[in-house]
Amino acid sequence: MRVLFLSSGGGSTARFLYKLSQLSNFRFIREVEISILADRDCGAYRWAKSKGLNAEKIDMQSSVKEITGNINNFNAEIIVTTIYKIIQEEVIIGCAGKMINLHYSLLPAFAGTIGDKSIKDAVSYGCMLAGSTCHMVTREVDGGQPISQVAYCTENKDIVTVKQKAFVSGCLALYSGLYSIKRINYRLEEELDQVITISGGAMLCSPGLPSEQSLTSEIFWNSIQKD
Repeated sequence: MRVLFLSSGGGSTARFLYKLSQLSNFRFIREVEISILADRDCGAYRWAKSKGLNAEKIDMQSSVKEITGNINNFNAEIIVTTIYKIIQEEVIIGCAGKMINLHYSLLPAFAGTIGDKSIKDAVSYGCMLAGSTCHMVTREVDGGQPISQVAYCTENKDIVTVKQKAFVSGCLALYSGLYSIKRINYRLEEELDQVITISGGAMLCSPGLPSEQSLTSEIFWNSIQKD
């Protein structure tokens, strides 16, 4: 499965997927091919280059035709929009329904925000539950059909702790989303909703995930940003 990340930041979710693909016992995740298309000289771009992955830069101010062409040149099956920009409607249409987005809230709550603003807004609002949503990208910002959601408790209002939980929930939502999209192709069984317990607390995943021992390992999560 060819997965292209449109990136602006450090590429934490791409790193997660790459790390998991090295450890997984499942053919579905082992066969993931990751590429990066960055709109700046960011951490995701430099990391991908260091790993020998396909990584290029793109000027998001260029024409719709050029942007769409550059994206489609990767021949990706899935395009993950982890970029700090609202993508033009014509580009979305030109990518033929391949785009998914990872949003750090339980949509429709805190829709329309970029980066970690949704996390800060949830804490400021006093949300007792927060989470991440993997959804299809449509013309309506953050309005596409949810593919997966992961929820966690925000009992500790320390923003650093909540951001760490948000990072983990986002990774799990992405994994669950990709699993759901490719389940039929790989003849994978449908997973029931499940609770995954890691050092930061419990995460409720819907749909659930195939059993992955590494997902409950604190060492695994700590190693992602160091890799």
